[in-house]
Amino acid sequence: TAVALLNRSPVALNMTVKFTLLNLNPDVSFTVRDLWLEKDLGQFKAEFTTTVETHDTAMISLTPATHGL
Repeated sequence: TAVALLNRSPVALNMTVKFTLLNLNPDVSFTVRDLWLEKDLGQFKAEFTTTVETHDTAMISLTPATHGL
């Protein structure tokens, strides 16, 4: 699942993606990846929050985390 967070504000904002709004199970861990930086940001449950600079866009992907690898 890919998500774009668009900040049209004149100030940086903390923006949150709530997994239930994407029909994702909030009890499952998801690996969040920054698509611009091509970097994994960690594993998260239920929601993910990031700072998006003024007039900028954050692009992330969410994939179910695998355990035991």
